[in-house]
Amino acid sequence: MKLITTTLISNLVSGLSLCLLIVFGFSYIKFINSPIYTSYKIEIINNPINDQKHLDFAMTGTKVLDCTANSVYGVATRDDGLQVRLDEFLRMYTHNVPKGETLRNTWTLRNPGLSPGSYRVAMISDWSCRHWIFTETTTRTHDSIYLIVE
Repeated sequence: MKLITTTLISNLVSGLSLCLLIVFGFSYIKFINSPIYTSYKIEIINNPINDQKHLDFAMTGTKVLDCTANSVYGVATRDDGLQVRLDEFLRMYTHNVPKGETLRNTWTLRNPGLSPGSYRVAMISDWSCRHWIFTETTTRTHDSIYLIVE
């Protein structure tokens, strides 16, 4: 009788452990493949600009993960392939937006003297994210933001 009870408890603990591993595994896969924001859009709101105007950005979206931005910068690529890094903030974006909140976030980047032409701007951000016992550092890119410099 004692052997049957011990075997039953061992099987029950083993089955419960396996179920928890499966649940945590699926949860982790969902976490690392989820976007930080859903239904989001980033645009340059004072487009087109001249070489004297700075770049005003706006983003609208709903935050779905518990993440904090560590570093954000832009890369402007002209049609001929010339790349310019945009990393000097004149007006900073809102930090640490709570999960589940929909917001309109704005920021201004200094124009480093972009020459006239058409550009595609990519906003690149490094994030630290948490979900239950999981933590992850990830880089996300939102590209194809159209910019015209006159």
